[in-house]
Amino acid sequence: MSNTPPDLDPISPEEEQKLEADLDELMDPRGPDGTSESTKKRKAKDADAGSDLPPIDIFSDPKTAPDVPEEVRKTMKFDDKSEGEHKIDVKKKVSSVAAEPAPSTDEPAEDEKLLPAEATPDKPDDKSPLDDAETDEAVDDITAEESDKVLEAEDEEIQKAFAPKRSFIQRLKDGLTAWWGNKKARWGTIGGVVIILAVLAFLPGPRSFALNLVGVRATATLTVLDDTTSLPLKNATVQLSGQTAQTNSDGNATLHHVKLGSQTLTVKKVAFATDTEKVNIGMGSNRLNQVSLKAVGTQYHFNIVDYVSQQPVTTAEAVSGEANAEADKKGQIILTANNPDKAALGVTITADGYRSETVSVPVGSTATTTVQLVSSRPDVFVSNQSGKYELYKEDIDGKNKELLLAGTGNETSRISVVVNADGSEAALVSTRDNVRDSGGYLEQALTIVNVSDGSDLTIDHSDLIQIIDWVGNRIVYVIVKPGASAGNPQRYQLISYDYQTKQRLMLAHANYFNDVVSAGGVIYYATSNNYSGGVSQFEQVNPDGTGAKVLLTDEVWNIFRTGYSSFVLQSSSNWYTYKLGDSKPVATTTTTANKTRLYVDNPDGKHSIWTDTRDGKGALVVYDTAKQKDTVLTEQSGLTYPVRWLDNNTIIYRVSTSSETADYVVSLSGGSPKKITDVNNAAGLTPWYYY
Repeated sequence: MSNTPPDLDPISPEEEQKLEADLDELMDPRGPDGTSESTKKRKAKDADAGSDLPPIDIFSDPKTAPDVPEEVRKTMKFDDKSEGEHKIDVKKKVSSVAAEPAPSTDEPAEDEKLLPAEATPDKPDDKSPLDDAETDEAVDDITAEESDKVLEAEDEEIQKAFAPKRSFIQRLKDGLTAWWGNKKARWGTIGGVVIILAVLAFLPGPRSFALNLVGVRATATLTVLDDTTSLPLKNATVQLSGQTAQTNSDGNATLHHVKLGSQTLTVKKVAFATDTEKVNIGMGSNRLNQVSLKAVGTQYHFNIVDYVSQQPVTTAEAVSGEANAEADKKGQIILTANNPDKAALGVTITADGYRSETVSVPVGSTATTTVQLVSSRPDVFVSNQSGKYELYKEDIDGKNKELLLAGTGNETSRISVVVNADGSEAALVSTRDNVRDSGGYLEQALTIVNVSDGSDLTIDHSDLIQIIDWVGNRIVYVIVKPGASAGNPQRYQLISYDYQTKQRLMLAHANYFNDVVSAGGVIYYATSNNYSGGVSQFEQVNPDGTGAKVLLTDEVWNIFRTGYSSFVLQSSSNWYTYKLGDSKPVATTTTTANKTRLYVDNPDGKHSIWTDTRDGKGALVVYDTAKQKDTVLTEQSGLTYPVRWLDNNTIIYRVSTSSETADYVVSLSGGSPKKITDVNNAAGLTPWYYY
């Protein structure tokens, strides 16, 4: 909008001066008496001049008022009136003020006092009511009021423009406060939510959809079976709600983070038809129905048996590429596979505790293939076929013979080897290190050899080393201290060594041990301190050094193990019986016991074996710890110690005759003994050397 004032009619200098004064009066603030300074000055000037200027009505011509800017017009909210109309409104307000009758009092009204003498009601003045002071003041009031409104509107807009923006949390709080304060809105919202929840609770579709939107997920578990055998299918692929899992050896698969509601389940495996079906997933854990896959590939049949007992191996599994199958209770396997582009199908048979076997089956063959599985634990023995005493291992079917520890040429025939219960470590006693004491006597070395990789560690040297037993990770043995005199109370030492922690403990010492026996994981020993004038006793201790206890303060010459849980003790003047676990022996009238049994427990402790001589043959006797009953497992000429368990069912024993010295294997589950290999007749676990 242009700032150039509108064109006006020519006026005289006096009129121009009068107009300027009136405008100044409109802009000037009023004094305490309500009259502006401009009005006072003008009145005073008019009184001095004595001349009357013609009245000017600034509202009579719209051109005398400047245009109102558009921005101000919007702020003033003129209700779509034009500038001229607003000017007319102001003029009307002024006229109404001027025409308002004076109050009914005896005193003349203020407006009458201000009128000149000739301007009486009988003689009205020809001047406009806008020319007197009262009218000016009314115009000032109206103008000020309108200006104040404009200023207030402008201030409000400015404050809004510069007011700080409120945060989302503040606006949310205000909105919630306003909502809670509105009773109708509050209860309406609550009612709506209740209705929605009711719908979701009773309609599965909407409920699942809503829960999926907020991220609720579930788990699903199912079992996949072979439709032909009804046995679990391993490594089947299960897909559900975008999640994938593989079945384990039991045919089970668990999928996590599964969406709720109706979902598509897909199960597939090589050489089997894919199964697809709809399932409904609820909250939490879902156990789905079993899925049986129909075989579409070629089926191959296998019969899996144990090499020694010829009994079914029910834990066997056949694998060929991506195809696999488990054995049933009869050791039968039906393997479904896609035929390869060659004449034979390679299949590997595995089972826990057994050596893996690989067989080749003609493609498309319908015949049953029998596979014998051999224990994965080998026989460990000493052989001097090379001219030196060396340590070997060999599978019990005579395969995979391997040198574990080469001989040095210093070994004598006084040699022994004892393998621990799990078959992982072998303790070898020999003179291989060529260490001699101060008297030039060749000392023995105790060497621990790892059966898997052949690594070895020598842990002790002594004039005499006798292995008492393996108990867990600890090997318990007795040494004679080199160079010690017969009266030295520490000449004989009972030692325990943990091959995993490398911890070595002295369990007991004496100038002589009359006897040492291992039974039920506890070591029992009889000391003799006659040479040093000490006290001879019958005692016990655990391999880790705990549980040390004196059972009898009498010198015991011999400990005869006459039963699995009982001893007969012979002292210089008395006989005693002792039951394992009792606090002390009890005197007895028994006067004959000249042989001790050396029991060797299997890993699970359910059976123990010992050897006896019956009908001129050696007998391998098995003791059932639950039934407390002995059973002869096999008899054979020359059957003797050492004996050991290969696993919980399989036993290795020694046969020593004029025609052979060999290790044999037999099983508790049946089958005839089988020869493993020829060996050197090295000792193993034996009764105390006194015998």
